[in-house]
Amino acid sequence: MKRQINSCVRIYSVKTLQPQRLIVSGDPVMGTQTTECLSFRTPAAEMRSHQSLLPPLAMAFFFVLFLTVPFSNGPLSASEPAKKQASAQPEGPYFPSTGSVDLLTLSWRNVSLQQAATRLGRSTGRHLMLDRRVNPDQKVSLDTTGATLRQVLGAIAKQQKIGFVDLEETIYLGPDLTCRELRTLIALRETEVALLPKPEQAAFQRSAPLSWPRLAAPRGIVRKIVNRAGKKLLHGERIPHDLWPAGGLPAMSLPRQLTLLLAGFDTTFSVKANSIEIVPLSTPSTIRRTYEFPPNRLSALNQFRKTLPPATVNIQEHTVILEGRWEDHQRLQALLATLPGAPRRLHRQVERRQTFTLKVQDQPAGPLIDHLASRLDLEVEWKLDAIEAAKIRLTDPVSFSVEGANLEQLLKAILDPIGLQFLREGSRVRIFPSNP
Repeated sequence: MKRQINSCVRIYSVKTLQPQRLIVSGDPVMGTQTTECLSFRTPAAEMRSHQSLLPPLAMAFFFVLFLTVPFSNGPLSASEPAKKQASAQPEGPYFPSTGSVDLLTLSWRNVSLQQAATRLGRSTGRHLMLDRRVNPDQKVSLDTTGATLRQVLGAIAKQQKIGFVDLEETIYLGPDLTCRELRTLIALRETEVALLPKPEQAAFQRSAPLSWPRLAAPRGIVRKIVNRAGKKLLHGERIPHDLWPAGGLPAMSLPRQLTLLLAGFDTTFSVKANSIEIVPLSTPSTIRRTYEFPPNRLSALNQFRKTLPPATVNIQEHTVILEGRWEDHQRLQALLATLPGAPRRLHRQVERRQTFTLKVQDQPAGPLIDHLASRLDLEVEWKLDAIEAAKIRLTDPVSFSVEGANLEQLLKAILDPIGLQFLREGSRVRIFPSNP
């Protein structure tokens, strides 16, 4: 009985036998910035060792011969790694190396979406994650020649009517609206962590890989992450019951891992010092920041504003206030970086429609306000003469608890107990006695 063998021939440039970098510009709308591709996955040290042993012509022949390998499961990418077994699905979680390959040439016929993601991950050294609402068994048929990873992902997304976003540690494929929200959600959660006292931030910022076995419940996976950080999980029942195949996530911080795991349930979380609360996701999520710009660049900013109908852009005399997605802020920062006069971002007021959940016990009000201002790049102006005349001490302790409060409510909770009030104009906050 004869067994048919399908061969995959790979052709590499061997002019220098060194990895050659190709940078492909990204598309902010799709949530990507750049894709970097290398022509070889072989580590540089190993490549130098081979070069010292073989002359260039013999080396070229060796690579063509070595990379002409048998496959038994249909046509694959010319850039995919060799496999001697037919199974393209790993038994457990798989975290690819950081190496990547050159442009991809693919010929797929009725390959499952999960199998396509696995093959791309192994070929490019990237981790791909499918949203739980995306059917992993739906079929992908694709023919590409010399395509970048982003182009391949775009073709798959268009074919399956989904979106994708490159989050550096992983590439997420899911509903288009979810992919558009992910970077903004991560930025908001990381800001909440930054508002915590320094000793409390370490548990949230620690980076570690995550894996789970077949038929694991996502609620249990989330609880595992929260327990690992030494925190208490609140309202875990808001994560619906589900059973997942074996999988995992590469090393990343707690806010990033939790955001990815919860996105498929339309939920997110609220960061507190000692606990993490699961909360429903309300969209759209936005970030509010204020930037400085030279007055003679007003026309460029007006053109920018026309490209962002969903975002709120408020242009003042020397500043522009943008309330929009993470990608919108990246575009504005890139625009400002190209303007003459060395413009800089003056304020970074991150304000969700943002809410703050905070419990404070016997902390001095003045230093607490200064800490908050440093985290949010607020300009605080203390009316010290009036405060001293009112016999108010900024070192007096305050205790309060706020949940789901906006910035104004948080400032009020800090200042009211010691008889102070404030007037806020954008990122500038003037503080003076309530009864001067």
